[in-house]
This record gives sequence, structure tokens and C-alpha cells, in this order.
Amino acid sequence: MVRLARTGVCRELGARYPIFDFSHPPDVIVSLADAGGLGVLGLACELPEGIPVIIAEARQRLAGEPYSIDLMLPAGVP
Repeated sequence: MVRLARTGVCRELGARYPIFDFSHPPDVIVSLADAGGLGVLGLACELPEGIPVIIAEARQRLAGEPYSIDLMLPAGVP
């Protein structure tokens, strides 16, 4: 039986295993959350009006599982 250490970052972020992935669209982060890891939803290339829609889809599909968002905003964006 393989035993993975439950690291401090796992405890802090709510993941069961120290497996992290950066992806877009939400399908991969949902699958990773189902497997016990933590997905990072990449939204750097999205138009501002599409971001709330993608986040809402991810949040609904994750049903309370933890996830993260990677978002880059150019200088001057409110």
C-alpha cells in the first residue's frame, strides 16, 4: 500500500493529496478534485465577461471541493 504524506499545504488548502494541476476548462480541475488533488483554474486568457460564467460552472460542478484560480490582470484593470 502506497502512503502519501498529508502535507501542511494539503491541510491548509483542503486537498487530500499533494497533487496540483493548472488547467482550463473546468473539466480537468473537477476530475482532479474528485481524485483528491487541488485544481487551479487558469483564466488568464479569458475575456472579463466570461470569467464569472466559468467560475460559476466550476463552483457548481465541484460541489464544495477546494480549487484555486489563476488570473492575471493588466495594469489599470479595476
